[in-house]
Amino acid sequence: MHEILSQQLFLISPLSACELMNQGILALVTSTGCAAASALQSLTDAMHIPHLFIQRNGDGTPRTACQLNPSPDGESYTLAARPPVRINDVLLTLVSELHWQKFIIFYESDYDIRGLQTFMDQVSRLGLDVSLQRVDRNVSRVFNDLFNTMRTEELNRYRDTLRRAVLLMSPRGAQVFIHQALSRISGPDPRQATVARKNSPLTGRNLEQDQAHVGGTLLLMAGWVEREERRGEGEGEERRGEEERRGEEERRGGEERRRGEEREERRGEERRGEYGHRAQSTETHT
Repeated sequence: MHEILSQQLFLISPLSACELMNQGILALVTSTGCAAASALQSLTDAMHIPHLFIQRNGDGTPRTACQLNPSPDGESYTLAARPPVRINDVLLTLVSELHWQKFIIFYESDYDIRGLQTFMDQVSRLGLDVSLQRVDRNVSRVFNDLFNTMRTEELNRYRDTLRRAVLLMSPRGAQVFIHQALSRISGPDPRQATVARKNSPLTGRNLEQDQAHVGGTLLLMAGWVEREERRGEGEGEERRGEEERRGEEERRGGEERRRGEEREERRGEERRGEYGHRAQSTETHT
């Protein structure tokens, strides 16, 4: 026998759980946010009832693992069923591969950023400059407020920072944010906007597919422009190298042709000298 509890309000889960505990339940399985999970943990620890906690969020916003309170007697009855938090390692690898010295992390207002503390400590030891920026639901208003209140010099610096940004947002919120940011970055130059519409060099899929597959956990905005610029530089170097190789081959071919012509000329002179010598011998004999 099992019963599904409503999760609409914060206090419903603990109160409903108390009623079930009075009926002598064997275990409790919940899927709530961090605040409700903490209250349920205290309740299940006190009652010595196993508690399987599965964290979720309705709108798809990614969240880090909840920081549950330690049990007073050292015996925890709550098991958090969630994959290990890997975002710290992922972010550090990303920053290292892209050689970012200064960047910004945007996160939605209901994102739990406590799980980023390890990453923040690591980048601080490395001497990197990282900023955290919370984004409200109205993304357009956020950008309008920022770009309307900044001075020109600050605006240019902020535009440059937007090229090195990480989004910890829901797929829908990230999509709106990316479109807004690209319009602010590109300005009169359509090159950056064109780059963002191409297949992403990070995943090989288009923008919408990237958002669907990533599921909002980590969306990279600045990498598209930066990787594309690096790719263009690499292609330019390859073209220049190919042109240099062709020029070298043509130069060597020209030298070989000249040496061949010189050999033919020497042979012609030798033949003419031989003919002249024979003619002189014939005249002398005559």
